[in-house]
Amino acid sequence: MKSISRRVREINNLVETIIDPKATVVEAKWLHSGFKCKVMLVRGSHRCGYVALPNPHIAYGISGEDIDVSVHGGLTYAEKGKDGDWRVGFDCAHAGDSTIESPEVGGHSWTLDEVVEETNKLAEQLAVLQECQTLKYQVKEFLKKTPTEKLLGLKAQLETKK
Repeated sequence: MKSISRRVREINNLVETIIDPKATVVEAKWLHSGFKCKVMLVRGSHRCGYVALPNPHIAYGISGEDIDVSVHGGLTYAEKGKDGDWRVGFDCAHAGDSTIESPEVGGHSWTLDEVVEETNKLAEQLAVLQECQTLKYQVKEFLKKTPTEKLLGLKAQLETKK
């Protein structure tokens, strides 16, 4: 069952689309893996999925092609939002995709649910990137604070357990 707020947003989007069929509308907003996510219907043509990264995040300020994630068509958007978050996203208007304006024979038309799922996968990958960065920092701090003799003793203990 759809939430009331999602249903209200769908009705508002429908009204906006009737008034201006070329309007870009937000179809869904939610939190996933600790990030703000949204799907937009762009000019009544195709959908895009976005994830907002707070500062600090390892990918904050990085261009889309330099962020190591796997998402439909690759990241095609990376810009700072008005709220200071770094927004990364993808679109569903690539070769092999069907858009509302020009459906291709055999092309895939991405539904809202499919774009939400793909956006969730993107958010999960971005969360893992951040966790890896945090772990790397913690290991670095541990190594800085731990005397070399103790590290060598730990290494010897590990080798004897093999």
